[in-house]
Amino acid sequence: MNLHPLSGKKQKAIVLLVAGKNIETAAQCLEINGSTLYRWRQQQDFKDALFRAKTQVMGEAISLLQNGAANAIKALTDIMKDKKAPPANRVTAARSIIEFSLKGHEIETITKRLDEIEERLKLNEGGQDTWAQ
Repeated sequence: MNLHPLSGKKQKAIVLLVAGKNIETAAQCLEINGSTLYRWRQQQDFKDALFRAKTQVMGEAISLLQNGAANAIKALTDIMKDKKAPPANRVTAARSIIEFSLKGHEIETITKRLDEIEERLKLNEGGQDTWAQ
């Protein structure tokens, strides 16, 4: 986490908050008043640093999940194909595979559309009316 622009206590506060501590507990750990931490949370530099830290942690968590995704898909596929598995388990596995596939397609479609909208907005900043097309 790149927290260098902030004081040492603010950096520690961000680490504690990202680790799941509530404001009062984090303040106690830092030996500061809870109102001080509440005030810090209103400051833009602190909010930005906290957001970056949370984003970094979430990115790492997502990477861990993605690393296990192939095994999870194989497990679901194995259950779905296993003629000896209870029918309810096979249906649940099949439904999960379909739902995750559809969700992935939705995300790809939304991302593509968002990219197109952002591109049009960039062009529109140049004075062109791209929405009239």
